[in-house]
Amino acid sequence: MNKLILILAVLGSIVTAKAQKTISGHVLEKDTNMPLIGVSVLVKGTQKGTTTDSDGNYSLTNIGNNDFLEFSYIGYSTQEISVGNQTTTNVFMDINAEQIDEVVVTALNIQRDKESLGYSVSQVSSEEVNVARENNIMNSLSGKVSGLQITQSNIGVDGSSRVLLRGITTINGNNRPLVVVDGIPISNGSGGASGFGGVDRGDALYNINPDDVESLSVLKGAGAAAAYGSLGMNGVILITTKSGTKKDGVGISLNSSFWFIDISLTPDFHNEYGTRAFGDFAPINANGRPVLDYPFSWSWGPRMEGQSYINWLGQQDTYSPNFNRNPYREFYQTGYTVSNTLAFEGSGEKGSFGLSIIDEDGQGIVENIPFKAQHPV
Repeated sequence: MNKLILILAVLGSIVTAKAQKTISGHVLEKDTNMPLIGVSVLVKGTQKGTTTDSDGNYSLTNIGNNDFLEFSYIGYSTQEISVGNQTTTNVFMDINAEQIDEVVVTALNIQRDKESLGYSVSQVSSEEVNVARENNIMNSLSGKVSGLQITQSNIGVDGSSRVLLRGITTINGNNRPLVVVDGIPISNGSGGASGFGGVDRGDALYNINPDDVESLSVLKGAGAAAAYGSLGMNGVILITTKSGTKKDGVGISLNSSFWFIDISLTPDFHNEYGTRAFGDFAPINANGRPVLDYPFSWSWGPRMEGQSYINWLGQQDTYSPNFNRNPYREFYQTGYTVSNTLAFEGSGEKGSFGLSIIDEDGQGIVENIPFKAQHPV
C-alpha cells in the first residue's frame, strides 16, 4: 500500500512538472519593428513578471499552458496573450495616440509617464523648435523653458552658445548642463571665446539638424542626473531625433527655409551736449591736441551750438551734432541664413533608418563673418 502511494505521488509530480515551462520572445513596435525597452510582462492574476531588456527580449519560467501574459507599456495599447502550447511568443505593440502626449524620454532613452517622474521635466516639441529656427538648436530653446538661460556668442552666426540651467552654481560660472542625443552624451563645451578674447570655433550642437529633432526634454531636478553621475549635476537636456516610419519604398522630404537677421533696438544718441568736462572743452597739450584722459573723454562738455573748437586730431572743427549719420547702421548690416535639408527615411522588418543632408549658407550682422556648412546627419 505504501509503495502504491509513493508511485502515485511521483506520477503527480511528473505531471505537474510537465505543465510548467519557460516562455520567451521579443516585444517590438508595430509597423517599425523597433525593440521596446522596459515593457512590463506580467502573468495575469499573479505577481510574477519581468521587463524587456535593451533588445526587447523577455523570458519567464514556471509558466502553465492555461496562463495569460499581459504586455503593457506607456504610450502603447496593452495586450493579453494566451500561453497555450507555445514556448516562444513575439508581440507587436500598437501606439496608443491618446496616451502619447504624457510620455517623456528619460535617462537611457527610456519612455516614461510624465506624472510618474520624481523630478521636474520640461518638454519642447519639434514644431516649437522650428518656429524660431536657429543654426544652433540650443538657441531655439530660449524663452521656452523656465530657468534655462541661453546666451548667444557675439562673434557671428556660427558661434557657440552659453547654456545655464537654474543660474550660476560654480565659481567660474561653467556649469553647462549635459546634452544627450538619443541616449548618447555629447560634448557641450564652448568653442573657446570668452570675455577676455580668444577664438570661438562653435560647438558640437551645430551638428544637430533642427529638422531631425522629434522633441527636447529638459531635466532640472537632482534626481534627473542619477543615471549620468557627476556629468549631469547641472541638469540634463535630452534630444530625441526622428525615426524612420514604415512605408512602401523610401520616403524623401525636402525642407527649405530663408530668414533675415537684423538689429531691432539701438541706443538713442545724445545730440545736445558733446563730450568734454565741466561744461567746457578739454585743455590743449603741447602737441596741439586736446587732453584725451579722464575726465575730458568721459563727461559732458558744452552745448553743441556750432562753435569752433580743436578736435582730437588737433584740427579746427565745428562743434555741432550730425543728425545724418548713424554709426550703428554703418557698422552693422542685415544678416541672413539659407537652409536646405534633404531627408531619406524608411523601415523594414529588421529595423528603420533615417538620413538627412543639410546645406546652410549665411551671413552675420557684422560684415565678413559668413557661415557655410554641408554635412550629413
